[in-house]
Amino acid sequence: MKSFIKSLVRVGINLGLIASTLGITFSYGRIVFALPPQEIKGKLDAVPVYLITNDQGTPLSRMISSQDRKREIPVTDVYMSRQEALNFVQRFRQLRGKDKNPKIQEMLKKLQVTTVPLGHIYQKQQQQQNQPNQLVFSFNPGSQEMMGAAQLMKASGQPVEQLSSVPIFTVISGKDKSHITIQVGGGKPQTIIPLFFSKQDAQNLLTKVKGKFPQAYIQVMGVDGLINTLTQKNDDWLKQLVLIPSPESRQHINSLRGTSNSAPPKTTRPKPRS
Repeated sequence: MKSFIKSLVRVGINLGLIASTLGITFSYGRIVFALPPQEIKGKLDAVPVYLITNDQGTPLSRMISSQDRKREIPVTDVYMSRQEALNFVQRFRQLRGKDKNPKIQEMLKKLQVTTVPLGHIYQKQQQQQNQPNQLVFSFNPGSQEMMGAAQLMKASGQPVEQLSSVPIFTVISGKDKSHITIQVGGGKPQTIIPLFFSKQDAQNLLTKVKGKFPQAYIQVMGVDGLINTLTQKNDDWLKQLVLIPSPESRQHINSLRGTSNSAPPKTTRPKPRS
């Protein structure tokens, strides 16, 4: 588990150049990969997620009935917000705190919030697809981002029920449906398409580009839809996609590496989308 945190910190160093209980099951289709699995994992590794574990890093699981109700399936909750994961630990301790069982008391003492890259979850599911006892992960999107996504979808006339995954926010230039791109880096700037896990981050970018692109707007997608796109399409623009964690998660990454974010990136012309 420590190696995953180290990889997250390494990713966090690169992220410094880019930006100053609802359960949702994480799934995707296993089709011919447009991007290699390791490249998809690398993109997802930019985003920290949070598990409730013991002091050895073993995740806390809960049991649910299978669809045929013939067996129990262990489910591991994955939180997009570290604070909401910490809140769960506090509530769980309060709920079970009066239990006289010494094993329960020992378990409660050892509960902690452990940070892993989102790519780790993706990799685990890749490795265990089609196995009878595969791990099931239930995602808990940040409540603030879910409300923000619902507001945007209602405003655009989209049924909120269509969002069955963790929301991602991207800025679209207007009628031509092209992505707004930004430049990051120093001497040799890199042009990327940012995909935000925070509505506010997307709103900040939208505000900056509105003068140049008056018809620009924020589009909402789900992380499972993104992964399906990465596994099915073979378009050059996909290589420019960069996932931007929420401000809360960026702050946590910075606390792990002890530095602060660099200056905000510059905007460039939008990148056409297929």
